[in-house]
Amino acid sequence: MACLPITAFPPLIPLIPEIGNIKKNPRELLKYLDLIDQFSNGICSATKCADKDIQGAIQDIEDGCKPDLNNNNTFAELIYGAFVFYSPLRDSICFKNNNVFCVHETLNTTLSLPDSPINITGNAVIDAIAVADPEQVCTRCNKDIINTFGNFIKNNTLALQVLAQAGINQTRIDTMKIGVAVKCGIKFEDGKVPDHLPQ
Repeated sequence: MACLPITAFPPLIPLIPEIGNIKKNPRELLKYLDLIDQFSNGICSATKCADKDIQGAIQDIEDGCKPDLNNNNTFAELIYGAFVFYSPLRDSICFKNNNVFCVHETLNTTLSLPDSPINITGNAVIDAIAVADPEQVCTRCNKDIINTFGNFIKNNTLALQVLAQAGINQTRIDTMKIGVAVKCGIKFEDGKVPDHLPQ
């Protein structure tokens, strides 16, 4: 598929051996923002895949990788999830604010926040976001990303199943939505997304 340019992916290769370190300390991602920008440029330079093509790829994965998916093969689940969430992922990867990719802006801001003085959730990044000033995290970029994913999963049984398989059930989604509303205000999750994406 020309809409998934293989040449966009090599910048992410250095992250693969670092996944364990990044899971332990997400701030490690800050070292890779330039590579993530290169990946974003590659993905966004291609035309967005048509829904029918993505649905065909999802069906091919379901048919061809059924044993791997049934046995919780992490790689197969990751590829499957990436195709299921292709549309909001691709849109979010391509969002920009003042000519900076929103993914870059969000990672740079949230991963650079000072640690929370109190333990709230046990996740250092989420706790830092929880105590941050709203103007640091309630940005246009984050609004666009949150609404894009929120609109996508609304009444999307397959997307909700993939999230549940990853341990993110409806209760956790609702808790996240409440957290965002408390932090950024109820209008932050109004479902409005930009219509200025490259197609």
